[in-house]
Amino acid sequence: MNIKQTIKKILTDACVLFSLITAAYALIVWLVYVNQEQVLMEAGRVVLFFVFSLLVSGANGIYRHKPLSAALRLTLHFLICTLAFYLCFLLPLSMPGSSVLVGLIFFVLAYFLVMGIVAGLASRFRKNREASEEYKSQYKKMR
Repeated sequence: MNIKQTIKKILTDACVLFSLITAAYALIVWLVYVNQEQVLMEAGRVVLFFVFSLLVSGANGIYRHKPLSAALRLTLHFLICTLAFYLCFLLPLSMPGSSVLVGLIFFVLAYFLVMGIVAGLASRFRKNREASEEYKSQYKKMR
């Protein structure tokens, strides 16, 4: 893939993720303030949602970059996602350190749960694809 396609893929993924996060946040805000006629979302928080989406999409772009080793890709993806979560969700709340630590622990647990599910599905898909491929002999018969 060239640079233009990579940037396009990252921006498209960021926009989709941003839309999902913003819609979920709007639903939660709407449910919390159900008795009010008009519910407003903070613009700064919405901007942070987009920054988070860009960082996670960039991390996903690194994770898809096959020339890097799998361990390095996973480590970079984890670090970037954790940093993005901290900077965009925890830091603006000005919480005490113990609350930030609890938030990070929950994020790390959720991250490994999601990545475990993704890895399991990818393994199953790869196994099914390999089973359906036709065998092609790589050796010529010697006479």
